[in-house]
Amino acid sequence: MTTNLPAHLPQTDAALLPDLLLPRLHFETSNILGSDGQFEGTQVSGCTITSNPADNPERRDAVLREALASLQSALRPCGGETAVKLLALLRHRTKARAEDGNEGAMTAAAYGDWLAQYPADIASAACEEWARGNTWWPAWAELQKALDKLAAPRLAIRRALQDALARKTGVLYLGKPAEETRAQRMRATSNAARAAYWRTIPEAAAMVETLESGT
Repeated sequence: MTTNLPAHLPQTDAALLPDLLLPRLHFETSNILGSDGQFEGTQVSGCTITSNPADNPERRDAVLREALASLQSALRPCGGETAVKLLALLRHRTKARAEDGNEGAMTAAAYGDWLAQYPADIASAACEEWARGNTWWPAWAELQKALDKLAAPRLAIRRALQDALARKTGVLYLGKPAEETRAQRMRATSNAARAAYWRTIPEAAAMVETLESGT
């Protein structure tokens, strides 16, 4: 693996890509501002492939397709079961105001539904990052900000690869999974919530039944 990585490219994302591609990636960034308008850092907002990773056109496209397939796999949503497990762990690592059974079930289902859309490694890293740096349970907007920052380089590279391959006719996009519907994701999340620690609360079980029936 190349050790001289482009700026703003995490090691975990570099490991997904062919070595030939790494030195040809250039990232654009944008500023992150807090609710008070204060500067909080930067986030990747775009990516450009600055030159061909191979002189031979067929080899070039093979490298790009290999990278795209790898990224598509790494961007698969983690699903409801994994999301609820990560949230349960985060709940035990942080403090939160007291909740009754209904509120706990709603928190599990609502946060789980959104977190389930992110890749497992990114969801896990964001939850761990929050727990290590904060005492209290996050508002969803706070957790989402951490998730989106971690996912941004991977998504930007995917867009750059798709743009590069889109100039060619007859390109086969490898590794792209079928899109999960929101109904499927909600059902998986609700089932996972039932299996998590909220299942011990009678009101939570009733709430899960309501979510699954869609009423």
